[in-house]
Amino acid sequence: MSKLLIICPHLSTGGAPQYCLDYLKHHKQEYSEIKLIEFTEFSSEYVIQKNKIIQLLGEENVFTLGEYHSKTFNKDKEKLIPIVENYSPDVIWMNEMPEAYEYKLPPNTVMDFLYSLKRKHKIIETTHFNAFDFSTKTFIPDEFLFCSPKHINESKHLNIPKKVWQTPIKNNIRPNREDTLKNLNLDPSKYHILNVGLINSNKNQKYIFDLAEKTQNLPIEYHFIGNHCFIEDTGISDTQKSLANCKLWGEKDNVNQFMSCMDLYLFPSLKELNPLTVKEALSWDMDVVANYDENYTDQYKDYKNFNVIQEIDVENFIKSKILCPEFLVSFINGPKIEIIDPNSNNEYLIKFIDNKTHHNHYETILKGGYWGASDLKYFIDWKIEVYNNNNKIYEHNYNAKNKKILINFDSKAIGDTLAWFPYVEEFRKKHQCKVVVSTFHNSWFKNKYPDIDFVKPGEIVHNLYAQYNIGWFYNNDDSINYKKVPINFRLNVLGKTCSSTLGLEYKELKPLLSFNKTSPIIKDPYICIAPHASALAKYWNYSNGWQELIDYFNSKGYKVMMITGEPLGDDWHDSKLGGKLKNVIDRTGKIPFGDIANDLMNAKAFIGVSSGLSWLSWALGCNTTIISGFTQPLTEMEDCNRISTPLSEICNGCFSYNKLDAGDWEWCPEHKDTFRQFECTKSILPSTVIESLNQQLKIS
Repeated sequence: MSKLLIICPHLSTGGAPQYCLDYLKHHKQEYSEIKLIEFTEFSSEYVIQKNKIIQLLGEENVFTLGEYHSKTFNKDKEKLIPIVENYSPDVIWMNEMPEAYEYKLPPNTVMDFLYSLKRKHKIIETTHFNAFDFSTKTFIPDEFLFCSPKHINESKHLNIPKKVWQTPIKNNIRPNREDTLKNLNLDPSKYHILNVGLINSNKNQKYIFDLAEKTQNLPIEYHFIGNHCFIEDTGISDTQKSLANCKLWGEKDNVNQFMSCMDLYLFPSLKELNPLTVKEALSWDMDVVANYDENYTDQYKDYKNFNVIQEIDVENFIKSKILCPEFLVSFINGPKIEIIDPNSNNEYLIKFIDNKTHHNHYETILKGGYWGASDLKYFIDWKIEVYNNNNKIYEHNYNAKNKKILINFDSKAIGDTLAWFPYVEEFRKKHQCKVVVSTFHNSWFKNKYPDIDFVKPGEIVHNLYAQYNIGWFYNNDDSINYKKVPINFRLNVLGKTCSSTLGLEYKELKPLLSFNKTSPIIKDPYICIAPHASALAKYWNYSNGWQELIDYFNSKGYKVMMITGEPLGDDWHDSKLGGKLKNVIDRTGKIPFGDIANDLMNAKAFIGVSSGLSWLSWALGCNTTIISGFTQPLTEMEDCNRISTPLSEICNGCFSYNKLDAGDWEWCPEHKDTFRQFECTKSILPSTVIESLNQQLKIS
């Protein structure tokens, strides 16, 4: 890392000190040490930028060589030589070319020293002068650092390295407009226009005062921030200076606060290089109107909120902003727009368009005071367009960045919750938004997802930009409600219900869970089983199948632990398994969920059915086997050992084509009350399961 010495003509009001400050904020860490010399102090009054630089570098690293009107001007400048000799910088950055100084050129003794052919330091030069003639260049640096691309071409005859660094246009989030204006003691009901900069003839604030004079009867306030010591030379009359709708603030150290709440940035300057205040205004997503200038305005032509005075009627532009309707947009259970318009007779055409496919899903005509919405509730990259008299007057493109989004799980089921949750985090990362999630099992995830806020089901969440409900939604006729979910969830893996609703590409992801692995409750190797489920169709209905598995694995030195919620010894539940299972470790009934998770994390394998505990086993990384017949292989997770009978041999996979009747314990849509009922799992032999587990566990 190298030592840097910055030489600035002055640190009073202007673009050069601000550019220096911005550059240091972005590049300070690249240098081992930085010192700055202010050649001349223009004023001891306008020092906001100077103080910020001192705060950044430290008072001991900033030097001023003398005052502008000092009789010892040249001698003051010669003080630079011993400073450089003692500091011995690797790089000297002239933050303005010496030939472009608007006052006395530094004395020859100083320049000869700085630009000596024997110099050991590297010299970098920047110019902020929009009309600098490079053909007059006397002192040749080692490198140019330009603040505008304009100078690259103009200096092409000078064969030295050139690069451009511009203060970036940020994507600042605007605070509450009304609150911020009130904090500045300003009236939120008025339209606020801002101009920042030295008040002089080139900055052309006279244009704004003329406009203010013509619009005194409108609810507009004009704000001028900056040094106004040259205001007498601008042609602004005494009457205009005293206009009630104009406020001259002088220099302020809270310019960003003004930027964050103003409605329009008006910049009528006659000639500029690359004004920083325009970038700042665009960073705050403010409407900007500027005089056309070939040096810089063309680079902002793609910004929808940037306008040039020559292309619009500025007075009518402002009036349209004051008198135009307000459009309130949200994406809470689908896109919605509300029109607030004092003129209730105006009619507006509203279009709800998919930005990705360009398909217009829905359009309607509304008057002020009414709202319209699309009935599609899942994620679409929406664009909402508003037309009046065939002219598009408003457009909103979905942008969740830094906004609050609620994702609500409609299901209490273990499997649903585990399969869906990873895509909540993927949505947050993709959109860089503030996600609030509501599940029935928040404690399973809370410690592992610190960037997500958790709320209880039904809890009200304020200030939402969007809300999405994740679930299996049906119409009254039991058909899938494709307005709430975009896929046939019965023909897709469970996790895709959530990924598709949130507009994400599907890939199998496991959730991070808050359960900690501790010592097992038994020392012997064991296998967990979970034979029960919420419907008999989910069971392994082979008579005495589970007992055969238990007996086999016991003979191979494995204990078998039963972990289902249904108590062992409950006659009704046991009867569904062919009787009470023997030689099992009883972990059934109301066992804490964290303890069940620990049992699974210490198990050699898990055998279950298409039910929640199988998903828990998968999520925890346990060797998971699923015995299933009523679902298709595509329904469960990829990372599992799935045992079923091929579709071509028997009735199978009915769940993919029928809605499960949760109230009918013996639901079997094709063969209920026949000898073929549940043949999909009755046909799965214990030997098939054993053979598969032997391979998984490497049992000979």
